[in-house]
Amino acid sequence: MLLIDAGQAFGSDVDRAAERLPLLEEFGALWLEEPFDAYAFNAYAGLAARCRTLRLAGGEAAHRPDLACALIDHGKVGYVQIDAGRVGGISAAREVCRHAQARRVSFVNHTFTSMLALSASVQAYAGIEAFGLCEYPADPKPLARAITTRWLPIDNDGCFALPDGPGLGFTVDVEQLGPYLRRVDLAIDGQRLFASPALPRSAYPARSGVTPTA
Repeated sequence: MLLIDAGQAFGSDVDRAAERLPLLEEFGALWLEEPFDAYAFNAYAGLAARCRTLRLAGGEAAHRPDLACALIDHGKVGYVQIDAGRVGGISAAREVCRHAQARRVSFVNHTFTSMLALSASVQAYAGIEAFGLCEYPADPKPLARAITTRWLPIDNDGCFALPDGPGLGFTVDVEQLGPYLRRVDLAIDGQRLFASPALPRSAYPARSGVTPTA
């Protein structure tokens, strides 16, 4: 399965993006992700009209459901990728999912960080047989791994099962997050506007020249 992420490389230039279509379709690419700026709806629609077998994907930048729905209705994408942490939460992502179902557009999550983010983004369409694709963080950063006490393995078929525990189904590993904590003090003209909550001194990493305060 060949999935191409263009990373908004073509701005809103439909002709430049269309130059790649013959080769992509020759090699059987399933989708071309984010060829244009997030809300270049006319450009998406223009390129979609030139596609034969390839379908466009987008929507990860949508920070409200209506923006993602507009990409479906006006941008004519074949796949809408939604990040629950950006679009407004699981309920907002579910709203986009229902709209995608009604328009026969495939809903896919957008996740490249932690298990918490993955679980949140998949909740919106878990169990819908027609939507079988999932973006999974295969090579996460150390911090992303440290956040939770476990990481979901992918089986031989490239699938995983969401946990059935409460909430997102994962336990935050507070001890493992210790090395990433930093104390923040924010002040203007000597007036403190914000200070990190008091934590035990042992929670902060030892750094040369830095003395954490409780």
